[in-house]
Amino acid sequence: MGPNFSFQFALSKEPDQFLDPLGISSLKCWLDPNRGVSDTAAAVDSWVDQSGNGNNATGVTSNRPTLIPSSSGIAGNRIITFTAASSHYLSVNGLSSIFTGSDAPWSVILVFKKTGNTGTQVMFCASRSSSTTPVHELYTNAESNYSYFRRPDSGGSATANGTKTPDLLAHVISWVFTGTTISSWIDGTIDLNASACDVTALTTDRVSIGVWNSTSLLQPWNGSVGDVFVFNKALSDIERKTIERFCKGKYGIA
Repeated sequence: MGPNFSFQFALSKEPDQFLDPLGISSLKCWLDPNRGVSDTAAAVDSWVDQSGNGNNATGVTSNRPTLIPSSSGIAGNRIITFTAASSHYLSVNGLSSIFTGSDAPWSVILVFKKTGNTGTQVMFCASRSSSTTPVHELYTNAESNYSYFRRPDSGGSATANGTKTPDLLAHVISWVFTGTTISSWIDGTIDLNASACDVTALTTDRVSIGVWNSTSLLQPWNGSVGDVFVFNKALSDIERKTIERFCKGKYGIA
């Protein structure tokens, strides 16, 4: 009887730092707080888009959020902190065309950490300067849930509420809109599952991080933001998980 051989194979996990968000198609904006942030006495003036599309974020003099150094950030990363009482926000208006139309798909993924759970707080919003009618609003509803609100040019609206309870820890949230339904994930776990949000056309000219910016500044964010990704398509599960894994590894999110 011949000799017996046994073999063992180890399936290695690809190091998170080698995942490349630029390898995913239709990436229109990537804001990384460790790169491309210009500030005046820590007040953010501009934040350079790392996707190569020039969709930079800019601050408004009296409402600029604060750049927090890596020593006080999250897992050794710098973060951008927004104070609701000061209506801090950043504009990324070059992205507005992504959110304009009847059934235009898109995806938004961002790292965040709240510093308070009072009231409605907007993380990310596409809106119009002349009216509060057209809006895509990604927000937290006090201590209740993570929610999406969509209102078209013609009025009416659609709202989708998740089931997870907001807290004051660091998380990565993913929103994927197919054109008719919205889904969301918190740290890779489903929160909204293809909730119907099919309304008529929206026409937006503003995109903001940290506030609903229309005829006034509404529902400001109270917390911090890390990396922000915007795509002009509905990400596949594999694509979404790649970005989530990148963010979780970078910010030490379980």
